Amino acid sequence: MTTPHNYNQKIVVAVSGKGRLLESLFESSSRFNYVICGVIVSNDYCGAIEVAKSHQVPIFFGDYSQQGLADTVEKQRKFLQNCAPGLVVLAGFLKKFPVGLGGDALTINIHPSLLPKYGGPGFYGMKVHEAVWAAKENHSGATIHIVNDKYDEGRIVAQSRVALEASDTPADIASKVFEIEKQLLPKVIEKILAGTLDDAK
Repeated sequence: MTTPHNYNQKIVVAVSGKGRLLESLFESSSRFNYVICGVIVSNDYCGAIEVAKSHQVPIFFGDYSQQGLADTVEKQRKFLQNCAPGLVVLAGFLKKFPVGLGGDALTINIHPSLLPKYGGPGFYGMKVHEAVWAAKENHSGATIHIVNDKYDEGRIVAQSRVALEASDTPADIASKVFEIEKQLLPKVIEKILAGTLDDAK
């Protein structure tokens, strides 16, 4: 289904790790017509915090454990209301994301495999690439899907494949997939914000 153009080019990015994909999104923003207006992190020591600080955007840190979730949900709601993004993008966010807090904003996630393979609870980061390697797959890639209340089960809106060699290690696979992610994600962000979701490839 094509989404209507909402003329809101602002996005919030949610991250849990080093922030390499976040940095890539900052670098691609002017080319693909979006502005990162806020960053959500799930821990207070991840490298993404320094990336966000270097670009002078607001940062929200939430406790997504069962004990802290209720308080985090309310605070995250206020953060998103203040940022007022047209889209929320999970780019290496390892916790279950509370959906439906961003008003009319859609929430998407990029996953480092060709879903439905190697998705769901426990499949994240290098664990995905190790599973792909162990299965001797000849392809991997990246999948972008709409976030719902189940890990990696929302509607797929875009995928990109990369060929693997028999000699590839899990680290090699990770590197190849990351290059695909950097290319795919900003293109899809631009298409969603422009209302051409059906064309996202």
